[in-house]
Amino acid sequence: MHAQTLIKALTFRALYATQRCQREQALAYLAQASRVADAISASDAAMARILRDYRNALLSRSPLPASGPDRLVHTQVIEETNRLARSCGAAPRD
Repeated sequence: MHAQTLIKALTFRALYATQRCQREQALAYLAQASRVADAISASDAAMARILRDYRNALLSRSPLPASGPDRLVHTQVIEETNRLARSCGAAPRD
C-alpha cells in the first residue's frame, strides 16, 4: 500500500515538473517511480507499464498517453499536463 502511494506521489511530481518545463526532473521522478514499481511485485506490472509509457513519451517529446481505467492519473490531468508542456517550446527549463 505504501509503495503504491509513493509511486502515485512521484508520478504527480513528474507531471508537475513536466508542466513547469522541467523535463529532466520529470524523467528522474518517473525513473524513481519505476524502480519502486519494479521492486514491489509482478502483480503491479500494469503500474510499471504505465510509468514506462509516461517516461517513453517524455523521452520522445511526445504527449503523455491519455489515462484510461488502468491508468494512475485521471485523463483531465494528463490533458492539462500535455497542454502546458506544449507551451514549453524548444527551450526547456531543465
